[in-house]
Amino acid sequence: MNTKRIQILTDAKNDLEEARKFYEKQGKNVGDYFWDSLLSDIESLVIFAGIHRKEYGFHRMLSKRFPYAIYYDVNGDVASVIAAYTKKPIVDKIENNGLKKIQAICAVMRKLLYAIHGMLKTNNEFDGSRFYALPVQAFS
Repeated sequence: MNTKRIQILTDAKNDLEEARKFYEKQGKNVGDYFWDSLLSDIESLVIFAGIHRKEYGFHRMLSKRFPYAIYYDVNGDVASVIAAYTKKPIVDKIENNGLKKIQAICAVMRKLLYAIHGMLKTNNEFDGSRFYALPVQAFS
């Protein structure tokens, strides 16, 4: 399905900017390379939107060069990028950012609140698998 427009929602943009900052700390120009790579992957949705498997009710496209999954939805001729998450467990992500335990809990709560808001806004029913998909060993 060819789309005419790609829309990157605020949450997805924030996810990408946060990841860009993380990669910028890893080495010179790595953050820019990450940004260019993921935007290239997102731009490919103009041609490939709708062909990726659905996970948690949204299409999931894996990045070609970085361990990121891009979640999007297709409505008519518009592909809306909902989120971009690292494929690593969230606990690793939190530890790499150096957050204290209470900060990590608040970050997860914020993500859940955004997900619930999106669910209510789009009038979708609750899907528990979207919220409890992390492996058990991630919390050990």
